[in-house]
Amino acid sequence: MRTSSLFPYIALLLCTALFSAVRADDSQELTFQNFDDTIKSGTWLVEHFAPWCHHCKAFAPAWSQLSTDFINYRTTHNFYMAKIDCTTQGDLCEAHNVMRYPTIKLYHNGDEVDDYTGDHSLKAVSQYIESSANKYKPAGKVVDRVDPGAAAVHATAPAEEEQRETPNPNGVVVALTAESFRSEVFNRHDRHWFIDMYAPWCQHCKKLAPLWDKLASELKGKVNVGKVDCTQKMNICFLLSAFSLRSLLLIWRPRLPDSEIRTISDAARAFINQIPFYTTSDPVAARHLGLTSFPTAMILKDGARYTYPSSSFAFEDRLILKAWVKKERFPALVTIEADNWEELLRGDKLIVLGILDSRNPKALAGQKEIFRGAAMKWKDVEELRKTAVKVKSLKSKDVQFAWLDGTKAARYVRKTYGIREKEMPAIVITKPQEEEYFVRDRNDQLLSLQLHDALIEAIVDADAGRLNSESALSFSERTVKWFIQTIVDIREFIVTHAVLSGAIILAGLFAAWRLAIGSRGGLMAAQAQQGQLLGVVGGKRTDGHRD
Repeated sequence: MRTSSLFPYIALLLCTALFSAVRADDSQELTFQNFDDTIKSGTWLVEHFAPWCHHCKAFAPAWSQLSTDFINYRTTHNFYMAKIDCTTQGDLCEAHNVMRYPTIKLYHNGDEVDDYTGDHSLKAVSQYIESSANKYKPAGKVVDRVDPGAAAVHATAPAEEEQRETPNPNGVVVALTAESFRSEVFNRHDRHWFIDMYAPWCQHCKKLAPLWDKLASELKGKVNVGKVDCTQKMNICFLLSAFSLRSLLLIWRPRLPDSEIRTISDAARAFINQIPFYTTSDPVAARHLGLTSFPTAMILKDGARYTYPSSSFAFEDRLILKAWVKKERFPALVTIEADNWEELLRGDKLIVLGILDSRNPKALAGQKEIFRGAAMKWKDVEELRKTAVKVKSLKSKDVQFAWLDGTKAARYVRKTYGIREKEMPAIVITKPQEEEYFVRDRNDQLLSLQLHDALIEAIVDADAGRLNSESALSFSERTVKWFIQTIVDIREFIVTHAVLSGAIILAGLFAAWRLAIGSRGGLMAAQAQQGQLLGVVGGKRTDGHRD
C-alpha cells in the first residue's frame, strides 16, 4: 500500500479533530515536588490559579502572551515565569497562603519577595515584570534555567547535525513516555510528529493498531510516528486535551515569518480554552482543503469551510483576524456550557434557545438532530436574505442557535422562562440585552422543535418586534431596573438639554417658593381667624366692647 492510499483515513480524522496542537504557554508548570529546586536560583513570577476560576480564564490570554513576550528575560535578566494549578497542588498553594485566584507572587533565589496586588491587565503586569526583573537583574552572563526535570530549551537554531537528522529512520512507532515526549516532541521545534493517543481496552484503538504500524513504515524518513498510552500517561493526554478516545495528534512545525507567527499566536491566545488553533504546511492537507494561495486562515465547522477574507497576516492586522474568528467561531448549533454561558445568554445576539430533556439519552440525541436541522435551515435562509433584493436585514447583530440541558438547569429554566420539565423540549427566542423572550409565534402558538418554517418566521418577527414578549426579570428586578433607567434618563436629559433643564429647575424652585409663601400666608390667616374665635368664646368682641 502506498502512503497516499492511507490519506482518506487520515484526512477524515484530521477534519474532525484536525491538526491537534499542544496548547501551552512558555511559563513553567510547578508542583510540590519540583518547586523548591526550581526557584532556588533566579527571579520567578509565579501565578497560582484554578482552571474553573472565571478570573483566571479571563487572565489566561494575558499571562500566556507575557510568558512569550518576556521569554528572552531568561538569558538577559535570569527572570522566569511559572504557574501552579491549585486544584492539583492544593498543599503547595495552602503553604503559600493563597486566599484568592489568581494570586501572583514574586520569588528571588528561593525566597518570596513580593505579592502582586495590582491590576491584571496586560499593561500593568508587563510594567511590573520589567521593574521586578530590572530590580533583581544579576551582573554578568546568565545561563537559562528551567525545570530540572525538563530538557533545556534552546532559543538558537538546532545544530547542523540535528537539522540534517532523518525523521523516523527505522519506520517504526515510538512509544512515548512523559520524559521522551518532553525531550523529543515538546522541546524539539525542528521535528514533526504524528501521535496516536490510545487506551489498550479501546476496541477502536485495537483496530487502528496494525494500520498505525503500517503508517509508520510508509512514513519512514518523512515524519516521526508515535503513540501514548493514556491509561499510563494521563498527564500527557490531559495536556493535549485528548479527553475522548480515539485522538490523533499531528504536530507540524511550519516555517512562517516571525510577524505572521506573532499574529496567529496573538489570535490563538485571545481564544485560549475556547477553540483550538492549528497550523500546517502539509501540501497534501492543503490540496484536500482546496487551498491554492498562502498563507490562508480557515475555520472548519458544520461540514463547511469558512476562509478568512484577507491574505494579510501582518501583526498590525491581528485585530481584524481576531474579529473574524470571534464572528465565525460558533457552529450552527452550540451547546450552552459554563465557558460560553455568559457570552451567549448575556450577550448581544438574538438566541434561539432549545431547552431539551436529557432524561432519555436516545430521545435527547433525536431532539438535538431535529434542532440542528432547524439551525442549518436558518443558515440557508440567511444566505438567501443576503442576496435577495428589497429584503431588510435583521436589527439584531447576529442570530445564534443554542441548546441547553433543561434537566440539569431546571431551576434556572423555570425561574427565567417559566418552563417546567414536563413541558420540555421547548423553544425560546431570547434577546439577552433587552432581557425579554418569546415563546409564541404571531398566531399565538407555542414555538415547536418540529415546525422549522414557523420557527424561522418567528425569528424574523421577534427581531422586528412583531411578537408579544415576556420579561426574563422578576417583578422586583423590573422595579429596580425601571428606577435605575429613570435616573439615567433624567441625567441624560439634563446633560443633553442643559439650558432647558436649568429653566425647568428654576421654574420648579420658583413654584416651590410661591407654594411655601402661600402656605405661610394661609397659616397666618388661619391663626388670626383662630384668635378671633377665641375672643368670641372668651366674651370679647373684636372691637373691644363687652356684651
